[in-house]
Amino acid sequence: MRSGYDASPGAVAKLDKAPVSKTGDSRFEPWLPRSGPLGRRMPRVGFFSYLLFFLAGLGFGFAAPGKVKFLPLIFPLVLALGAMFFNGIEGLVLLRLLIALLITLGGIALGAMLDARSQRREEAATA
Repeated sequence: MRSGYDASPGAVAKLDKAPVSKTGDSRFEPWLPRSGPLGRRMPRVGFFSYLLFFLAGLGFGFAAPGKVKFLPLIFPLVLALGAMFFNGIEGLVLLRLLIALLITLGGIALGAMLDARSQRREEAATA
């Protein structure tokens, strides 16, 4: 008679233990790669989205005229409204929206300061 998970003949085999590793045992193997929880991957996504909001604010703050500089504030608002439409209003979404708006405003302010600085340099060079 055969041992292991092929013990009973026929179309359906009875499993004693599900083989997981080369040893055929189902015990936990700490050396096997495991995918981490979803929460570990989210900070990277958050970082890059905030970086994009900052860069959009910086670009518009530097290059756009007048009140058009504040156009990038629409981006996080639209994304947050989409998230709230599908998932409902949550405190975490509102917190992330506030952070995104502040980071975008920071980019706009820095871009506007760089724009003013470059204009002063051009005026000084032509005078």
